[in-house]
Amino acid sequence: MFKVLVTQSFIKELKQLFNKIEIEKFNLFKEKLKQNSYLGDQLRVPFVREFKSKGKRAYFIVNSKSKKIIFIACSNKKNQNYIINEIFLNLVELIKLTN
Repeated sequence: MFKVLVTQSFIKELKQLFNKIEIEKFNLFKEKLKQNSYLGDQLRVPFVREFKSKGKRAYFIVNSKSKKIIFIACSNKKNQNYIINEIFLNLVELIKLTN
């Protein structure tokens, strides 16, 4: 079983971007991740993934060794490429959050 973590900045972004129904859907997805860490779509590498809901996305990193998953950012379709590029620019630091 995996431990699912969220950052404070992620929670703030989630509340600003997602509506109540999408947040409920996200919470169900987060619970399912505890059993199956490879839900969602892969982004370039298997351990960086995304949850999609009506054009909005939540990005997370999976660490199979430590059995931790951390949600790190949210985006809409408009700033999706920028957020993904930022994730990969800071990937080493973000991976450290899952150790």
